[in-house]
Amino acid sequence: GLAVVQDNNGKWGFIDKTGQIVIPCKWKFVNSFSEGLAAVKDANDKWGFIDKTGQLVIPCKWKDANSFRSNGLAEVRDDNGVWHKIDKTGKIVE
Repeated sequence: GLAVVQDNNGKWGFIDKTGQIVIPCKWKFVNSFSEGLAAVKDANDKWGFIDKTGQLVIPCKWKDANSFRSNGLAEVRDDNGVWHKIDKTGKIVE
């Protein structure tokens, strides 16, 4: 029920179906929500994940991140270029 929006300063956030800002436009880039979380890129070009209240659930420490899939895992890439799979707590599982 949330849509991605970009403000005039190039920052990204989310609005609800009425057009109200739900998650302020403060991110350098965002992915749509998947499995309850959305990947967000901070000012330091690091990726993390937020929930639908805008709370940072997984800290922004990844060089790259893909959305969570139905198996409850997301792929993230570290600074060494190695891809990992993490669960919704941010724990590396593969």
